[in-house]
Amino acid sequence: AKLEFLQSLARMAGSIMLRNWGGEIHAFPKPDGSIVTEVDLEISRRVCEKIQKHYPDCSLLTEETRGKLLYPQRCGFIVDELDGTHGYFRGKSGFSFQWAYYEQFDQLQIGLVYDPLRDVMVYGVKGEGVFWQTQSQKHKIESLPSKAWSDLKYANHRRYMTGTLRRMYEGLGAKEHQ
Repeated sequence: AKLEFLQSLARMAGSIMLRNWGGEIHAFPKPDGSIVTEVDLEISRRVCEKIQKHYPDCSLLTEETRGKLLYPQRCGFIVDELDGTHGYFRGKSGFSFQWAYYEQFDQLQIGLVYDPLRDVMVYGVKGEGVFWQTQSQKHKIESLPSKAWSDLKYANHRRYMTGTLRRMYEGLGAKEHQ
């Protein structure tokens, strides 16, 4: 039931994104220097209303409602209403709706990313696997062989390398030019 709920909210958020994409959108600066649009805020409002109605005992943390608290001993949702706001605001593709559901903070149950332009949803369900889905198709993504931590490499375009990402990579031991 929670997966279907998450999927329906992702599609709702996607329809709001598509309805406004490429049109005149108002944006506002956030304290960290990034922007938030009226679309982010509309999606946030609708998501908060739906979660409060259907899962009032769950915690909720969204990018645009940072003042809300997570209660580690309760179930909860973590939401990025419109990931890629900057590009979205400029009429570029690459934006998505992302969120996760957990039973306790250290027990992630479902993670979901929805690309409304391509109508592609990718999600993982604990104990079931990872899937990609459109309105008409659903496919399980087969696991790749495990790699040692030292064999993994991560990249992020420097233009998007925020201080937060840089500190995260440094904390993981990544060197500047790996």
